[in-house]
Amino acid sequence: MGGAATKLRTAFWATFALGLVDLALIDLVLAPQLTEEHQGASAPGSLGQPDDAPLTGGRAPRPGSAPVAAAPRVVTAAATSAPASPAPATPAGETSPPTTASAPPPTATKSPPAAPPDRSSAPAAVAPPDLPTIRFATASARLHGRYRTRLLEVARWLREARATLRLRGHSDPRGDEDFNQRLSARRAEAVARFLRTRGVRASQLEKEALGSAEPATAGDTREAWAASRRVELVRAR
Repeated sequence: MGGAATKLRTAFWATFALGLVDLALIDLVLAPQLTEEHQGASAPGSLGQPDDAPLTGGRAPRPGSAPVAAAPRVVTAAATSAPASPAPATPAGETSPPTTASAPPPTATKSPPAAPPDRSSAPAAVAPPDLPTIRFATASARLHGRYRTRLLEVARWLREARATLRLRGHSDPRGDEDFNQRLSARRAEAVARFLRTRGVRASQLEKEALGSAEPATAGDTREAWAASRRVELVRAR
């Protein structure tokens, strides 16, 4: 009895050891195949086929025929954004104008006030008018109206030129010499008064009474006497 039990135990353990050996062999044979199939199935975009499988709708190529080359994959970027618009081309021969800073607006400048005229300066030369000789009636120192226009021209010239005028009074040779002296002075004053009322300064007028000492024409005629009753206007300076 004891020997038989020992044989049974030995046979059991031998059988068990053989089973373990077989399982180890199966693992050695099947493990590489399972690994390759798992890697091929999990490859992206393969859909369970190897990367070099032809895209023929799942049908295998005929025996003896040339293998169909796989179409090259073209990877294109999805047109999710609009293409950037090209910059406008600059025409030939043209350049963009340089950007310059705008100049500040000109500021208005006030001109200095004009200087007042210098009254002390010498006046401009003014041509004198034709100085008339003023005639009088016998024994009279009254100015005749016909000399008014001529004396107005003289007054204007004296104001502008600031000249000095000498008034020389005369009488004819008839009558008393003292009377003729006073009469010639009154005649010179009559002309001077008219000019002063027209804006001429008294300092611009020099009066001189000559009486009958310088007759205009020699002779004892009415014409000679009329020519001598006069006031001569002479420019002094």
